[in-house]
Amino acid sequence: MTALDVANTFIARHPSLFLSNLSLNKLVYFAQVESLRQTGKPLYDSEIQAQQYGPVVPEVYYAFHEWRNLIITSPAMQVKNDSYMNQIVDAVADKYGFFNSF
Repeated sequence: MTALDVANTFIARHPSLFLSNLSLNKLVYFAQVESLRQTGKPLYDSEIQAQQYGPVVPEVYYAFHEWRNLIITSPAMQVKNDSYMNQIVDAVADKYGFFNSF
């Protein structure tokens, strides 16, 4: 599973969150943290970088770069159906999804 799979799952499963590239990257980071908290294992192997406005996963950032600061309305690729990933994404969306990206 990749961070891009997780990002696409957030977009597909939670369209009411109004996700920008910045907020999507933060939620993908929180999903990694939640997986580590629950199981001690990472949800994905992608690199996470510390940037000025928060965590960024380069593959997620560049996949949605064209959206700039607009609301992302469609996944970048086919969404994988993985029950564990869906559970983590739903938990993170419920906990953090409606916060401002700053």
